[in-house]
Amino acid sequence: MESNEAIKLLKGNKKGLIMAIVFILIAIILIFFGASLNTVDESKEAKDYGNLISKKEDKQNDYVSVNISYLPYLFASIDDDYGGKKFYIIFDEEGYPYIARLTDKTYDKLEKQFDNKEEINLTLKGYLYNQPKDLKEFAIDAHKEIFEDSEINNENYNLYFGKTYFDETLTPSTTIEAISIGLGAGLIILSIFIIIFYIVTRIRFRKNINKYSRDELIYELSKKDTIYYSKANICLTNNYIISTLFGLDIYKYEDILWLYNENRRYNFISIGKYLIARTKKKKIIQLAYSYRNEKLLIEIMKKIKEKNDKILLGFNKENQTKYNELVKNK
Repeated sequence: MESNEAIKLLKGNKKGLIMAIVFILIAIILIFFGASLNTVDESKEAKDYGNLISKKEDKQNDYVSVNISYLPYLFASIDDDYGGKKFYIIFDEEGYPYIARLTDKTYDKLEKQFDNKEEINLTLKGYLYNQPKDLKEFAIDAHKEIFEDSEINNENYNLYFGKTYFDETLTPSTTIEAISIGLGAGLIILSIFIIIFYIVTRIRFRKNINKYSRDELIYELSKKDTIYYSKANICLTNNYIISTLFGLDIYKYEDILWLYNENRRYNFISIGKYLIARTKKKKIIQLAYSYRNEKLLIEIMKKIKEKNDKILLGFNKENQTKYNELVKNK
């Protein structure tokens, strides 16, 4: 291995930190992009909600528009983990009623116009959803509270309110907005974990490198017979095993008693193969990693055994028994 490669190895790997910074920048772009989207996509044609109800053609997932000409009447509120839902009876310019889920921002805007004795006139766009049974019952009671002579009941309900309710919180652009902001938030969380992992490995790196002479390590790494498996994050010198898998770990060959490969799985899906070492002090160490190349890890095991032929290779019951006997006698 060339000397400059050795020096680079002893400086530590900053790929994780760089990756975290890149992820944070991408996250910021995604969040700002999502937040900048308009809540209404004017390029998509919205159907007239009142016209659909009069023709008995209102159905779930229709994209519609509805005009509000009077102050909405809140008649139902549902609390959930996402901030809750508020349902109103709204009226258009002709006094026809509709069931609508409105945001606090929209209602506050209309209430301000009402308090200032301004003309209420606001057109909203959103999607339709089927009305649950409980919502219908609340709407009938609410309409009777507003109008003493209300004739709306279960039998003629659909003639007045239709089968659906209007939801202004979802529009064609909110899906893209939610995906962008969600991805951005996810990348920030991932970046935080990467940074924490980097800090932990950096602390381990400094702690372990201080145990040895830097000049001695550079000398070891600079020898021609030193082997560096960059893809597996491990370096084999004449006297040391140097693992860069989690920062920098340095071990002497005589400290290792047992080596074997371990296939890690998450939800029944393989996430990679690890070269595991067990030491005289009963420590279990992850020395090297490869996603699929088990042959590479086997080659590394054999190279390590050349430096210490007493090392047990492979995971089996016989080696497990021998290892337990060895550490018991230490």
